[in-house]
Amino acid sequence: MNNRVVVVVIVLIILVFGSVFALRYIRGQVVDSITAMEEAFDKAGPKEKRTHDYTSLSKQRLIKAKQLDSSSTALVEKLESTKQFLIEGYGQNGEGYITTAAVSQEIKDLKQSIVDFHWYIESNFKNHPIDLELYLSLNGGTLDGKTTPWEEYYFEHAPLAAVITILTKYQSDTRYVQSQLLDSLVATQENTVLDTIQD
Repeated sequence: MNNRVVVVVIVLIILVFGSVFALRYIRGQVVDSITAMEEAFDKAGPKEKRTHDYTSLSKQRLIKAKQLDSSSTALVEKLESTKQFLIEGYGQNGEGYITTAAVSQEIKDLKQSIVDFHWYIESNFKNHPIDLELYLSLNGGTLDGKTTPWEEYYFEHAPLAAVITILTKYQSDTRYVQSQLLDSLVATQENTVLDTIQD
C-alpha cells in the first residue's frame, strides 16, 4: 500500500471514532438537559394557591371532580410514559429523530388518549365550556405549503428535545384544563346556593 492510502484510511478511522464519540457525548447532554428540565418543572409546582376548597362540593359534584382528576391523571401519565418510551428508544439506537414504526404506534396511541380526554370533557362538562383546541389541540399545521396531520407536524423528523418539550406542555395544559373545570364546578355550585338563598 502506498503512504497516501494508509493516511486516508487512518483519517477515516479517526473521523469515524470521533463521530461516534461526539454522538454519544451529545446524546448524554440531551438526556441530561431533558432530565434537568423535568426536575425543574416538577420543583416549580403550582404558582398560585387554589382559591376554592373542593371538599365543599356536593356529593354529585365531588364525584364528578374525582372522575375528572382520574381522567386528567390518566392522560398526564400517558404523556409521561410516551416521553419515557422516546427517551429510552433514543438511548438504545442513538437516533436523534423520531421515525420508527414503534414510535409511530406510540404517538398514535397518545393521540387516541387525547381524543378520549376531549370526548370525556365535552360529554361530561357541557355547561362548563373550555376551548380544548387552545390547550390540547390535535390540529396539525402547514409544512411546505401543505396541511399536515398533528402527528406528522409535531413528531415526524422532530428532534427529541422538541418532542419532550411538546409533551411536557401537554401535561401542563391537561392540569390547567382540569383546574379550570374544577374551579367552574365550585363557582356554579356557589351560584346555585346563592340563587336558592335569594329566592
